[in-house]
Amino acid sequence: MERLSRELQKIRGDIDALRVGVTTGQMPGQEASSGSEKSVAQQLRELNDRLIAIETNQTEILNQIGSTPKVSKHEDTQADKAKHDEQEHESSVATTLGQLQKNFDRKKFKSVIDDAPNVIKTSAKPKDKSQAQYLFAESLFKSGKHREAALEFNNLLDMKPSKKLLLTSKLRMGDCFRALNDSATARLYYEELADKHAKTPEGEKAKERLREIKGQSTAGKSEGMSGHSLRGSLKRLEKEADSATR
Repeated sequence: MERLSRELQKIRGDIDALRVGVTTGQMPGQEASSGSEKSVAQQLRELNDRLIAIETNQTEILNQIGSTPKVSKHEDTQADKAKHDEQEHESSVATTLGQLQKNFDRKKFKSVIDDAPNVIKTSAKPKDKSQAQYLFAESLFKSGKHREAALEFNNLLDMKPSKKLLLTSKLRMGDCFRALNDSATARLYYEELADKHAKTPEGEKAKERLREIKGQSTAGKSEGMSGHSLRGSLKRLEKEADSATR
């Protein structure tokens, strides 16, 4: 019985020692076996100290980041876009007919509209002036500015351009007036092309346009034949353009 009692006491002591070891990280009586070796408790203490130092540094870094003014992703994107648009505009400004044509081919119609008047003014050759004027008028048309386009195509006709540009301008004049709900005046341009230049591509397109507006009322047709004149229609457009700019 005494032997069993001693064994039970020893087991209880080992259990208590294990409890202390789990709690403190160091088994009772356990130390480093030499100067270069460390006990488990010492290693745990050092690791704990390193962990505390890392957490402290991390907290300081986060505080510094938090005090730095933040730029939202939207603001950053808007700034980049504005800078890109400014650089693109500077690089796309046309001062020659070649540059103007390049922007037109790239469908940069707004740039063409902005730059064409200066190119027209500085072009020495009549052919270059006519081509720049065409690009100007056509860009206005493609931008939906039909009133301004009609006036600029009429200016192109006054320059007495090549036959190709002349026929194209007359067709576009009809298109402009048609877009402005003045089919009567549009018919006058289409009919001239269909009658006098029937075999040209412009004449063929004019015939198609006439077929498309053929369903107009009798009153509208009569007005187109007698009540309208090209000069009167253009004068009206000039007055409307003047009023719009005031």
